[in-house]
Amino acid sequence: MLTTKFRVWLQDPRIPPVWTGVKLVDLPEYVEAGCIEVTVEGNGHNLRRLIAKRPDIFAAYLQMPPEEP
Repeated sequence: MLTTKFRVWLQDPRIPPVWTGVKLVDLPEYVEAGCIEVTVEGNGHNLRRLIAKRPDIFAAYLQMPPEEP
């Protein structure tokens, strides 16, 4: 199964993000205030689309490089 890891920054860290339409592989992990590390199923297209549609929740994202086995 293809998975992709992202760091996602929230507009307001007090408001929990909505993951509608995104298949999360694991529970999101808070890296720092307002920044979540999340692994999604697939190439991340659904997450990028959700972030573009919901600028009220998400401020930015960074796609992480694949981990070496």
